[in-house]
Parts: sequence; structure tokens; C-alpha cells
Amino acid sequence: MVGQRHLKRVGMKTFPSWFPVTPRCMPHAFSLLVVSLVLLLGTFACAADSPRQVSVAISCEEFQQKPQHVKSVTAAPDDTITVTLCSNPSTGFQWEQAAISTPAVLSLSLHHYIQPQAATPIVGAAGQEQWQFDVRTRGTTTVDFHYSQPWAGGTKNAWSVVLTINVNS
Repeated sequence: MVGQRHLKRVGMKTFPSWFPVTPRCMPHAFSLLVVSLVLLLGTFACAADSPRQVSVAISCEEFQQKPQHVKSVTAAPDDTITVTLCSNPSTGFQWEQAAISTPAVLSLSLHHYIQPQAATPIVGAAGQEQWQFDVRTRGTTTVDFHYSQPWAGGTKNAWSVVLTINVNS
């Protein structure tokens, strides 16, 4: 019976002595608990529905080991997909315009070159090109990327990426 001295009885219920409860506050404590649980569950539900950032990146080393890549990602409407690929314009190569097979599913929102990050810039160092796509609706689409020299007689498709995007709700 030693443990019972740390308990207090309120009506038909027993509580630890540190628990601040009186018969009048019981309905309020229960209401507060219910409201807290509803808010907590609502937060998780909203987080599950919020747009995600899906990323695909292929480095220069990966392209040197394997020049053609096939990738697949899953996304949801309103997600953003970022593709980052090795690029070195000083070689005369450049990524051709990304070809989206089903524009109703996916749209290009941004494409830019990222300079190499070095304390002292090195002439001819590789950087990266980055594309950002907005997922519009459910469906499946592919995006083709080809790294080529654009002039007549230049090397075509030295590197390539085929990215399949499956969009679920």
C-alpha cells in the first residue's frame, strides 16, 4: 500500500497526486485532450498532402562510367521535380532542350547552368545544368535529355538520360 499514498481519488477515478484535476475540471480536461489530438492528426494529414521536392542528380563521374541513364521517379500533383546533370560548356557540348512526352502531366518551370564551386575558378571545369519541373496532374510521362555538340558534324547523344515520371494522386 506504499504506492497508494501518491494517488488521489476523484469520483470513480484514481489519478497520480501530481495530476491537477478536480471534479469540476474533468470535462474541460477531456475536451482539451480531444482538441489536441484533432489538431495533431490534422497536422499530419496536411503534411502528407503538401507538395514534395523530388530530386534526380547524375554526376560527371557517373556519366563517364555509364553515358546513358534510365531513371524513374514517382510524384504527386503539385510536386516539384529537380534534375541536376553534369555539364561542361567549354567542351562544346550542351544539353539539348528537354523533351517532355506528355506536357499535360509535367511542365518545365526553370532551366539554368550552375558554375562549379571552387575557391579559385578553374577554366574548363565542369559545372551542372539544372531543370525544375512542376507536376500538373496524374499520369505518366518521360523526359529525354541529350548531351551533344550542336553544330553539323558534332557528336550527338554523347550522354543521355531518359526519366520516367509516374504521377499518382
